[in-house]
Amino acid sequence: MSRVLVSVLAAVLAMGVLSPAAMAQPSPPDKKPPVSFGVRPANAAGPDSRTQFTYTATPGGVFHDFISVENISDQPLRLRVDASDAFNTPEGGFDLRARGVQNTDIGLWIKSGKDEIEVQPKSKVTVPFDIQVPANAGPGDHTGGVVASLTTQQTSADGSKVAVDQRVGSRVYMRVTGELKPQLTVERFDGTYRHSWNPFGSGSAEVGYTVRNTGNVRLAADQRLRVETPVSDGTEITGLPKVPELLPGNEFTLRRSVDGVGPWFFLTGRVHLDPIAPKGLQTPTLRPVNASTDFEAMPWSQLIILLTLVIAVLLYLRLRRPSTVEAPDA
Repeated sequence: MSRVLVSVLAAVLAMGVLSPAAMAQPSPPDKKPPVSFGVRPANAAGPDSRTQFTYTATPGGVFHDFISVENISDQPLRLRVDASDAFNTPEGGFDLRARGVQNTDIGLWIKSGKDEIEVQPKSKVTVPFDIQVPANAGPGDHTGGVVASLTTQQTSADGSKVAVDQRVGSRVYMRVTGELKPQLTVERFDGTYRHSWNPFGSGSAEVGYTVRNTGNVRLAADQRLRVETPVSDGTEITGLPKVPELLPGNEFTLRRSVDGVGPWFFLTGRVHLDPIAPKGLQTPTLRPVNASTDFEAMPWSQLIILLTLVIAVLLYLRLRRPSTVEAPDA
């Protein structure tokens, strides 16, 4: 029996350089010696000082470049070299489309000069590739990666065959000239209140929202979030992470709660974003983003006590009302 293990994309996507964290270093189920390989930008003579591929292009432009593939294991490796589109994970991380998933953007524009290469132990191979920017390419940022991959058959602990696809890549950032529209949008902003049955205590508020990159350039952001009451500025939620760099069309969702919030019938959540553009690239003026949401915060325990007191007063008044006895007719 055989099954497929989801491919491994090494941390080289974070930097694009050869280091222990940038190598594909799996732990095979059948305990075979590990296979390690990596990639980095290069010129025709070999690896260079770049940590990633960065281009500025006009529609129809053509680029010729190189990637170095290094085998640091003790056995020869036959590797595939291709390209994939990039996307953000739900946590906001950077990732590339898995092998077999159709590319729709820059992954289609990149063509490797060699689909497969054989790399001898402890050696490097420099692979050329071309990027053909379509004449109708949209302005803004297009992001992907050049990937080296190795598929091996291994045996798991239960004896079944496992296809392990090890992948390691170097990021490719391309900005196509034209009208740039940096824009982050807050969507699906909501809030809930968890009340306390202690009439003298306070509850907690939880707010959540999604930040979507609705523009055409990649953006990160600093964020501030607070929960306000009708009578005060409320409480600022501290310890928020930065919104990670979002590629156009991608999103990041955050949920946070704050304690010590009183039940003021309704509360308001407010978020403020200060977008951050990629370093070294000219980007139009970035405008802050503000959004808010209102949600109920009913003081149920206080209302129950108040209702109980009202009923008690009414019963007390009724019991104290003097009774009227009519005298019999003479």
